[in-house]
Amino acid sequence: MIITNVWNDSPSPGGNLSGNFTTNGGYVQIFFAGSAFSAPSGGMVGVNLLIDNNLATTARVYTNEPSSHKSLVPVSIVMKLPAGTHSATITLLNTQTHIDLNDLFTLVVTELTFS
Repeated sequence: MIITNVWNDSPSPGGNLSGNFTTNGGYVQIFFAGSAFSAPSGGMVGVNLLIDNNLATTARVYTNEPSSHKSLVPVSIVMKLPAGTHSATITLLNTQTHIDLNDLFTLVVTELTFS
């Protein structure tokens, strides 16, 4: 089992967060969590996780208050990836979602080995 902590970081001032990880090929378990806020009113907020520019999953939550940073519901998925280097990027779920340096994101990729 190979564990890669791709991020445990805040986004850049422009709201971007991306990184790379390498796999030997096969199944990986991905754990993804973060936070975001809504402006100008409450509503559904969230971020998409893209692996190699393809949507892998979305972490989201509903907030009643505007401009209040909320923890997104953590997501864990299993997916199959070919051997090599892969990119991981977040994008905003909708125009109501905002992230800044006060938001923290964690992405952990665990390569699964089966015997």
